[in-house]
Amino acid sequence: MDAISIQETEATPTVEFSPENGILTIKGRSHPENSKVFYNPIISWCEEYVGTDPDNTILNVELEHFNTMTSKSLLDVFRSLKPLHDEGKDLLVKWFYEADDEELLDAGQTYQEITGLNFEMVPY
Repeated sequence: MDAISIQETEATPTVEFSPENGILTIKGRSHPENSKVFYNPIISWCEEYVGTDPDNTILNVELEHFNTMTSKSLLDVFRSLKPLHDEGKDLLVKWFYEADDEELLDAGQTYQEITGLNFEMVPY
């Protein structure tokens, strides 16, 4: 399975997904005009990745800002990885947020509640 490497633009985040080491990173700002066009290939990759039966996966989400459409797409990313959690595999979502950004912290906590995944809130 190939890695994903997408460079950041004004409207989309950097995406670095490595199946070899199980480290998946989404970083930057996300407010694409059409989030489905941007995120659907990422979600498809995650679904294929789950099928490789990895033992350990860390999803780093380091978004400074994201729009409402991205919010739904992020939920779809989390849901696409949820079978790993359900099968007892190690899956950790590291949710990075600026220490004084309560909204971003709340968003991470909400995703954790909705998905039931293991989240680590990481202030910076």
